[in-house]
Amino acid sequence: MKGTKPSIVFCHGIWADGSCFSKVIPALQAEGHQCIAAQYSLNTTADDVATVKRTLGRVSSPAILVGHSYGGSVITGAGTDDRVAGLVYIAAFAPDTDETSETQPSNFPKTDVLSHIKVADGRIWLLPEGIDSTAGKYCPSLVASLLFIHLAIALDRSRYCGVRDECYSRAMSA
Repeated sequence: MKGTKPSIVFCHGIWADGSCFSKVIPALQAEGHQCIAAQYSLNTTADDVATVKRTLGRVSSPAILVGHSYGGSVITGAGTDDRVAGLVYIAAFAPDTDETSETQPSNFPKTDVLSHIKVADGRIWLLPEGIDSTAGKYCPSLVASLLFIHLAIALDRSRYCGVRDECYSRAMSA
């Protein structure tokens, strides 16, 4: 199908959800791309990869997977699907076969967000004072409040949550 633009499936980081791409999706749709943001549970990487593969069924093929932060690990896993034409990593994990999103951060300095989390009930919770570490000063207070109320990542992600997820601040300043 020469001339057909690829679909785009966005994959968010651990301190965000699919809505963080809400500012870029309309612009890409206006250019003729079919777009969707995957909404996955952040319980296990395998579950998140499976969700992205299901999301691929909601758009036409071929599709480009775009991952930010932890979303890079997810697109790496889902990128073997025959419907995927390419992978785009935006400030994202890009693990080799012997790496995971849990092992990669040990190669880089820790970020401020780790001092603003609490482990409880099998999850990692972002504390209110940590909003600026993840959402940045460009995030409207309502969105910041929603982040605090709703975002908690599975405890098994504790070894890689040191990577700052700037998805909201980038999207909100666009």
